[in-house]
Amino acid sequence: MGKRTRSPLSWKHVASRVGAAALGGYAFTYAFTACLTLLLPLPRTEALLTAAMLSFLLYAGAIIWAFTAATPWRAWLGLLAPTAVFTAIATPLALAMGQ
Repeated sequence: MGKRTRSPLSWKHVASRVGAAALGGYAFTYAFTACLTLLLPLPRTEALLTAAMLSFLLYAGAIIWAFTAATPWRAWLGLLAPTAVFTAIATPLALAMGQ
């Protein structure tokens, strides 16, 4: 069996993962929190508090995802694709509720 060699980690890859973790993770968490707040069948205040508490766990998971993804491209894609889905769900709901 041959040895598997890893390419050296460049600073661009690390910077991209840090950006994905910080910016992409924040966008993902914000979109999820907004979507969950609008979808939970609770009074508005309780729905917001529940979604906000869950957002801390989700943001930690997003940061972990950004650094464990196979490539920086997958890290960004894995965060921005669900962000777009949650945004697409939350936007019409918020507009319909007049928020």
